[in-house]
Parts: sequence; structure tokens; C-alpha cells
Amino acid sequence: MIPGALLVAALFVAAVAAPLATYTGTLALFGLPHVLAELRYVGARFAPQAAPAARAAVAALLFAVLGLRGAQAAGLVSPPPAAELLLAGALAAVALPALARRGAGAVVVGLALVGAVAGGAALAPLETLLCFAVLHNLTPLGFLAEADGRRRVLALGLAVFVALPLLIASGLPWRLWTAALPAAPELDPLGAGPLAAHLGAFLPAALHDRPWALHAFAAIAFAQGMHHAAVIRVLPRYQPGAWPRWLVAGIALAGAGGLAAFAHDFAGARRAYGALAAVHAWVELPILLAVLTPATARGRTTPRWRGTT
Repeated sequence: MIPGALLVAALFVAAVAAPLATYTGTLALFGLPHVLAELRYVGARFAPQAAPAARAAVAALLFAVLGLRGAQAAGLVSPPPAAELLLAGALAAVALPALARRGAGAVVVGLALVGAVAGGAALAPLETLLCFAVLHNLTPLGFLAEADGRRRVLALGLAVFVALPLLIASGLPWRLWTAALPAAPELDPLGAGPLAAHLGAFLPAALHDRPWALHAFAAIAFAQGMHHAAVIRVLPRYQPGAWPRWLVAGIALAGAGGLAAFAHDFAGARRAYGALAAVHAWVELPILLAVLTPATARGRTTPRWRGTT
């Protein structure tokens, strides 16, 4: 508990005092390892319980996302944001059969999400993608609710992923810090460029000049760092089977390689990483929708797409 509390405190201070360095540093150090760790987690925990047709559909759609992002990173195409959202909506729709076994109310929830994604793709695709980028940082809460569900665990998760980011976004920690100590919002150890160039990772361009944009960016950078930490250190405790040593070594090597790539060319590494990150982010959509939507039918059976503790 103490090392975890120290990690939270250190990342909180870093996000407040040096948001750009926190964003780029956690992304470079833990971005690729957390993607690999989460793909391992969802594959071991949920894939065995998924219907074969659902597994095939999810795999095909994720390969489409990877191809779309990969071609974009290579400069071969420039697809509109709506294209990826349509694939995301199709991924959400994969969960509908599992929701049907839970009752009509669960199906309504699934259809509402599919409709919201489709509506976002039609009306505000870029803003919808940014919204998902921010909400993605909260997904460890969903996995913890599925795997554990104890009130103490969920309360800690809400504090880390919701309460503390909201506190940072309020600007109060920034005012307290700068009243006593110097801050370094533009600190850029990886040569990633000015803070203004990275606000677009989470905020639409129309909001970049708002006085609270810095604090919102810092809050999301903190949540992103905690997301990485939870996926790498917490979720494996609920995963069936121990991690093979070769896998741990491979993830560590991938992390070192990712750090070197980001240090060499942050923009290029960010584009390449974005292709893998999109796969691990969108695979969460049908899984969390299927396992977290409450049942509304009496006498239901346990859905096939559910992990075991």
C-alpha cells in the first residue's frame, strides 16, 4: 500500500508541476508495456469465455483498426476520424448477443452506446474520439468492478481515477504549488515540443486557449499515468495463471525500445504507438459493455463472455 500511495503522490505532484513532462514521460516509459500487458489480460481473462463468433468478429474489426491507424502513421492515407468510430461502433455491437441474454434493458443499453458512437461519428467525430481518449483512462475501474467489486477497492479506484483528476483540473493544486515553489509546465526532457503542441491529444483546438486548459491537460496526464500503473501492476493480480518469465522480459524490452524510440523521434513514435494503442483501447469497448451491463431478466444464465476469478 505504501509504495502505491507514494506512486500516486509522486505522479500527482509531477502532473501539477510539470504536466508536459508527465504526459510524455509516462507515455514513453509505460505506453507500450501497458498495451501489451492489457492485451495479455483481456486475452487470458475474457477470450476463453467468448463465443467463437464474437472472438472472430472482434479480431477482424481490431485488425481493421490496426490497418487504418498503421496506414495513417505511415502517411499512406488520411482517413477521417469517423472511419475509426464506425469500427468502434461495430465492436460495441459485437456485445449485443451477450446483452440479449441479460434482458431487454441490457440490449437497450448496448444499442444506446452503438447509437451514441454512430451519432458522434456523424456530428462531431474528432470531439467524440477525444472524449473516448479521455474516458479510456477510466477503464481500470471497469475491470476492477468485474474482477473484484469490493467497495474498498472501488472507492480507492474512484479516488485515484476521478477525484484526484478533478482536483487537479480545478486549478487549486497549481495555485498552491506556484505560490510556494516554481513550476515547469514546459519541461520537455524528451524533446517532444511545446505544451501547446500536445494539448490536442485530449482537448479540441477551440479549447486550447481557455484558462483552464493547462489544468485539464494536467489532470488527464495524471489519469493516464495511473491508468498505465493499474494495467501493469494491479490487473495482473486478477489474471488467470502466472506470467511466464519470457513474457515479462519481453514486455520490459518493449518498454526500453519504446523509450528509445520516443527519445529519438517523439512525433514518429507517437504515431506508431497510436496504432497499437487504438487496438487495446477499442477491444475494451465490447468487453466492458458485455460484462458490466446489469441483467434485467430473471433466471438468466451467466453470460459466456465473462472472466473467472
